[in-house]
Amino acid sequence: MMIAGSVAAFSRTDEPKPVIVGHTVGRYQVGERLATSDFSDPSEWVVQMEEKRSDHHPEIHFSKGALDVWMPDRGVTIWYRPHLQGPMAIVYRVTAPSTRLLDDVETIMPRDMNVFWNAFDPGLDGKQHLSPFDSTRFTGAFPSYNKQHGYYASTGGGYNRTTRFRRYPRSVDGQPAAHIALNERDGDTEYMITPDVTYTMQVVAAGGIVQYIVDGRVVYELQYGDQVSVEQPGLPSAQTGYTETSYPAYPGGWFGFRLLKSHHRFTHFSVYSLEPVAE
Repeated sequence: MMIAGSVAAFSRTDEPKPVIVGHTVGRYQVGERLATSDFSDPSEWVVQMEEKRSDHHPEIHFSKGALDVWMPDRGVTIWYRPHLQGPMAIVYRVTAPSTRLLDDVETIMPRDMNVFWNAFDPGLDGKQHLSPFDSTRFTGAFPSYNKQHGYYASTGGGYNRTTRFRRYPRSVDGQPAAHIALNERDGDTEYMITPDVTYTMQVVAAGGIVQYIVDGRVVYELQYGDQVSVEQPGLPSAQTGYTETSYPAYPGGWFGFRLLKSHHRFTHFSVYSLEPVAE
């Protein structure tokens, strides 16, 4: 499920490429680059911003080379418009700048970094594979995404110290649903962000293997046969087996940056195929 010391070599100065580490070692190799964005074209992205009356106005700046997002008091999800199909690794860089002041009042402090991948809308019948772009179903408010399917991970920082992985959905038919919820890294300062430091992030979906990797180090990962923690409505978390039958892999979907009361700057976004290693 997790390899605490699993780290691969990488560079923050070069163009980031996926690392092969943890459960993918000996099983996959990095293939071709499938997609990339330098953030110069806003039409490549879909912005879902939570509605809120406020004197503090959010800012989203697309420019060649960077996406700068300042969300002083609300949530936003910024989806990459193309549908992505695995096996694949998605890499990007992100920085949480130091606290920004507005009208001499401290409004944002660096806090958690969050991401969705292989996410999709199952529709009202729970059997479809729709994009999560429907603003009537997904509003930018975090709870609205509980019904989608896919993967989610976060790296804690500031006053939100949670570093977690979840396999969605978190709710079915409007009711809380049991789901994989890993939180062993909560509050661990070795896995929390530092302001003004640029991190290389990587998420992987390769069949039953799912990984969340920061600066070449596995934070969370799954492969079939692991024991995982499951959050259950109204009950304590329980350990269970991660199997193809109980938790079938999500082979494709959509990728999204997730922010709440945060200021993040994203660069170097790319998607690579992962090719099985010949035996």
